[in-house]
Amino acid sequence: MVARAESAEATRRRILDSAIGILFGTLAPLTLNQTASRAGVSSQTLLRVFGSRAALLEAAVNEAWRRVVDQRSAAPIGDVAASVKVLFIHYETYGDRLVQARARESLTPELSPGLHRAQADHRRWVVRTYRPQLARRPEALSPLLAMTDVYTWKVLRRDLELDRREAEANLTAMLRAIAEPTGVSG
Repeated sequence: MVARAESAEATRRRILDSAIGILFGTLAPLTLNQTASRAGVSSQTLLRVFGSRAALLEAAVNEAWRRVVDQRSAAPIGDVAASVKVLFIHYETYGDRLVQARARESLTPELSPGLHRAQADHRRWVVRTYRPQLARRPEALSPLLAMTDVYTWKVLRRDLELDRREAEANLTAMLRAIAEPTGVSG
């Protein structure tokens, strides 16, 4: 029984990983056949595990975001430089996928709830992570949200082609200028 349950969970994980890879790694539509093929299972197995394409899509978006929240929760409160490092770990892993997902939102309306939840979670992350700075400067919330958004990472890393160290240093300086204008560092 235990081996069977472990095998079923491994199959479920492979299917989810395949769906996440398609959703956030390509511009291809998420199809049952493509997902099943990538996972090394039949479409029937996929349907037995998830029931429908919609359920698979929802599960994949939820799993992807759970991974993001786990990863980003490592950011220490009030430490701008350390928070940028955590943010870059996240964006270096998922940034291109997030930009692609936002580009696909109009083509795949099922992504909208997940992307809206991601924006709400990002806001909670900013409020939590920069709590000391926001206590002193509540008006810094909107600029902090904008500067820590995936598109800022994209501009620094992809458009300006800065190496990671330079991009992190630039974002850290921008965030400190917004959140700590008196030169207090964290």
